[in-house]
Formats: sequence, structure tokens, C-alpha cells
Amino acid sequence: MLPGIMSTRRGRDRCFSLANMFVPGTVQVTDMQIGWQQPLDVSGLTWTEPQELGGRQLASVDRVNTSRALLDIVRGRPFDVMVSKPNVDCSIDVASGEMHITQVLQGTAQPAQALPAETLSHSSKGRTHSTRQLLVESSPLQFTAEGLLLNAHIYVSDGVLQVPDELRQVIGKDFHASAIVGGDNLNSDGADFGIETGWAQTEHQPKGTAHSGHLLEPTAVAFNSQHVQAQLSGWRTKTGMLLREPATAAVDYTPALAKYGLQRISPLMSNVVAVQEGGKVEMRWTPEHMALPAERSTLQIQPMKLVVGRGDFVSKIVNLLGLKDSSLSKSSLQAWTSTIAVDVYPGGPIQTQRLDILLGIGHGHTGVHLCMWGSMDPTQDSALDMTLGFPADTLTWAGLKGVPQDGMLTVVVRGTADKPKIDWQGAYNKLTSSALTWQTEAPAADGSVSFKQTIANKALKGLGTLHRRVIGSSSQVGQPGDATSAKVPQPVAPLPWQTKTT
Repeated sequence: MLPGIMSTRRGRDRCFSLANMFVPGTVQVTDMQIGWQQPLDVSGLTWTEPQELGGRQLASVDRVNTSRALLDIVRGRPFDVMVSKPNVDCSIDVASGEMHITQVLQGTAQPAQALPAETLSHSSKGRTHSTRQLLVESSPLQFTAEGLLLNAHIYVSDGVLQVPDELRQVIGKDFHASAIVGGDNLNSDGADFGIETGWAQTEHQPKGTAHSGHLLEPTAVAFNSQHVQAQLSGWRTKTGMLLREPATAAVDYTPALAKYGLQRISPLMSNVVAVQEGGKVEMRWTPEHMALPAERSTLQIQPMKLVVGRGDFVSKIVNLLGLKDSSLSKSSLQAWTSTIAVDVYPGGPIQTQRLDILLGIGHGHTGVHLCMWGSMDPTQDSALDMTLGFPADTLTWAGLKGVPQDGMLTVVVRGTADKPKIDWQGAYNKLTSSALTWQTEAPAADGSVSFKQTIANKALKGLGTLHRRVIGSSSQVGQPGDATSAKVPQPVAPLPWQTKTT
């Protein structure tokens, strides 16, 4: 009887009136046909946020219909579900970095308005006092999807996600998502979906954890777009998923990836113009406790060989060190990175554990070794709180003598991802102080003080010219800075250029 009642207008209105008591905003349908002996057919499904938030439409589906009648579905017979033209608003709140639709569900949303990204980047003072929630202007990202969920085979066609334009540029103009839930489905159809499934037969299902809860069916998801190929697998839970191993992704190099991805990891990669040896960036994504959703996750990027444009930031670093190598004078430098690990917090800062990089490699040149670590906050106009490190091998190349093997000169980097700022005066003072400190601590060949002083003078020779070139002739040289380095994190993995190959 209930399906028949829900097919009438009055029954449908009563049903959705009850549903709207548990959903913030309003859920409506234009038409719904449901019965024990006929397939389900729903059209014109919409979800709108509460009017006090502005009445913005958050999601819509043109049509949902099934291949079998409700009675057959209840009896457990396989059936198809066709979802046509879903449209979901995934706009991002500027202040928190969270999706507005998520905030609506959680009851934390404020009345919102969308502004172009370029306007937002110059309006931080204005939005501090704004009574409205500002959203990054979104662009349509088209998608299709296919999935096997127990007895249901789901097809999604002509879908659209409204996402920040920078994300759409990284992903490409469209994507296709595939998902399989259930061990039998994985074994029988995984190959057709292009999903690795052997683990479902060979791996024993672990017990649930305090973070994941009870584990349900084996699950695998694949994502393929113009520029991104990704895959994850594990076990479905009541709240999300427990991964069996880190998710993997291969992302094509694009100018958008360099601008919106690599540059935010470190200003040393702010002018990447190419990724060599295949043009792909290989990544591994590990959520905390391997459980989704997660409050923190770690993105690990495999070593890359890059071509980096010599911008102002890199140029001043080279000048600070007084390096004259011909490989560093070119407009584009060959570079090699270490493994990079980045901690990501939803709606929060991006924390780079440590990046090591060689700049100016190739044609017999070993390159200048630099490293960097710290955070970038996308909710604060990409504000930087990072540290630039000059390792012992680089300081020795720059002419400093007696540098301890684990020595590291560090300087603070502030500003934004687009415009990093270094206190070049402080960096110069610190370089001078370090030269003096390390020289006097170095063992002298003949044990004489005069010999030590001679070496120190040689190490400091030319720093006055260096000061004028980097900082400016009008700047005054202050007292030498603190020569002690900040706490230096260890490299994420063995440096690839120090690894012996057979």
C-alpha cells in the first residue's frame, strides 16, 4: 500500500514533509512513480538550502529509475539504477576551506555569496568583517560514474560538479568514477572495471578498529580523468572506509598543477615548467589510521626530475650564496627532488614535512642542494610559515670552510605562495655569523690561531659584494645573527641522488 500512496501527490508531499524534518533545507520532486509491480521512476529531484541561508540549490537530479519493480528488488534480484544529470554544488568556503554543502549538513553554514578567485585574493580585510560567507567561484566539472553495490548496478550519466576552477584545471574537463562493493562483485567484474581485485580473494579481512568501526564489504574505487588516474581499495564501513593500503594517483604535469599544487608545497617549485621522464607526478595518499573520513592525511610524492624557471626567489638564493656555476645562470634549471611528504588537514594548513631539491643539475654539474619545510594556509591567502635550509654541502660549495657534516643554515620564509618573502638582511647576517662560528670551531692544520683566522677571512671574502648584490647597497650590515639552526627535520626518505644504483 505504501508505494502506491507515495505515487500520489498528497502522499508524496507527506513523505517529503517528513523527510525535510531531518534534512536542512528542502527536498522536493516533480514526479515519482513507485509500486510493488512497477519500476521506480523519480524525476525533478532537488535539494535547496534553508531560506535563511539564501535558498541556494545544493543538488539536483533530473531522473532516477530502476530496471526492476520494487518487489523484485526486495526479493534480492539483480537490478540496474539509472541516474541522469545529477548536479552538485561543491563550492568552497574561503574562511574555513570546507565545502559549503558540508557546512549546511553540519549546521555551521552562514549566508553565502560567490566571488571570483582573483577578487578574493585581494579582499582579506573586507571579508574579515563581512556578515556573509564568501565562496570561491566555481566551474562545472562534468562526470560519469558506474558502480556495483551488492545487487545494484548503478549508472550515472551527464553529471556535473560545481568545483573551484583551480581544481577543475588540475583534473581536466571531465572524469569517470568506478566503484565496486562486495567480494563477489569484485571477483566477477573487477577486470571489466579496470580495478585490481586479486586482494579480495587472497587477503583476510581484518577486524575493525576504534577509528573505522565494524567492517562491511570489500570495496574498490577508481578515478580516471583527462589528467588524473587514481585508485583506492579496502573495506566499507558504516561511516566511510578502511583502506588496505595507501591510495595511489598519477597526475599529469600541467601549468595548473604547478600553480595550485607544487607551488603550495614549496616556493622552490613555484616556477616548474616541466616534469621529465614521463611527465607524471606519482603520489600516495595515506589517511590517518587508514580510515575515511580522516582529520589528517599524508600525501607522499615520489622523487621528480623537473625543469624549473629561475624566478626571483631562486635567483636571490643563488646570489646570496655567491655561486658562479654556469648551470645556475640559465633561465631554466634542471632539478631533482627528494620524496616529498605533505600533511593535509581538511579546511586547514598544508604542512610540508621536508623537501630536498638539487637545482642546476646535468652536464657534469651536481647542483646546489636546498631544503624547505613548514606550512601553507589556504584559508589565509596561502600564507607561508616555512624554513629554508642550506645544507653543509651547499655551504661548502659557497666557500665556507669547516662546516660540520650535519650543519644546516636556516632562514625563515614568510609571505604567500605567490610572493614568498625572506629577510635577506637576516640571512646575510646569519651566513656571516655561521662562517665565523664554524671557522673557529674547525680544527686547524697546524693548531695556530693565525692559521684559523686566515681561513676565516678567506671564507668571508667577498661577502660585502654579495651583500650589495642581494640586499642592496643602501642596506646596513647589522650584528651577526644567531648561528644556531632551528630544529631540522630528517629527509622523508633516502635522497635519490645519494642512492647507489646497480
